[in-house]
Amino acid sequence: MRVLVCELVPNEHIASFTNVGQAGNTYVLNFSNACSFEKVFAFVPIQVESMQNFKNAGAIEYFQVRAFKHKSIFKIINRLLESVKLLKQLYKYRKGPVWFYNITQHHFIVYIIAKYLYRSES
Repeated sequence: MRVLVCELVPNEHIASFTNVGQAGNTYVLNFSNACSFEKVFAFVPIQVESMQNFKNAGAIEYFQVRAFKHKSIFKIINRLLESVKLLKQLYKYRKGPVWFYNITQHHFIVYIIAKYLYRSES
């Protein structure tokens, strides 16, 4: 089962965020559809400060944690909580290939754990 980890906002909501690029968002959506991933784990971009309640659509499952105010050190804590939440989900898919689109500091920890501890094909 092929899995994709990326940053994504639903197309119908992209216009409401001035700090999220539509071109990159559209590219990831087209890429995920063209490659027929069975599961897409989508982090809501870290620059989206407020908690969004995006509904999962088809194979796409959105990840966002805003347990604390999204400023300074608490932004990092929110990121770590998102990573832990995703790692729990990825454990089920550890035997198959896990693709990462644009490895950033946001999912670097997830990549390292998936690659070396889960021994998944990344």
